[in-house]
Amino acid sequence: MGHLHVYTDGSGLDVEVEGTTEKRFSAGVYSLGYTKGDDRAEVYPSYHRRGIFTWENGKQTVANGELFGICETMNTECEEGETDLFMFTDSMVTIHLIRKGLMRPWLLMGHEHEATIDELLEQISKRGDVR
Repeated sequence: MGHLHVYTDGSGLDVEVEGTTEKRFSAGVYSLGYTKGDDRAEVYPSYHRRGIFTWENGKQTVANGELFGICETMNTECEEGETDLFMFTDSMVTIHLIRKGLMRPWLLMGHEHEATIDELLEQISKRGDVR
């Protein structure tokens, strides 16, 4: 049995909105997969883009982009033969916000990213075992 490894990253993106360019923050979600070589004897690791996501709601910051990418990852279904979903992010701020939401949610009341964190925590509780 294998595991599904998904990598997320948030960043800024210039988006055309009704004739003007606005800064929107987005998230990229990639998964690690394996591709058979031409001779089918060797298998090579490769990254598959799961999606580039932008949103209009919430505060437009890189931290919210990171949180949003993890929210989108929570919707990823494991494929046949994959038993667990492992997520990777380069954002320590995001990890701290998630941990705070799990351990001391009252500290996030009024936080600028409270809505995104709440959505993420709801998805985590639906998914089940989180370590």
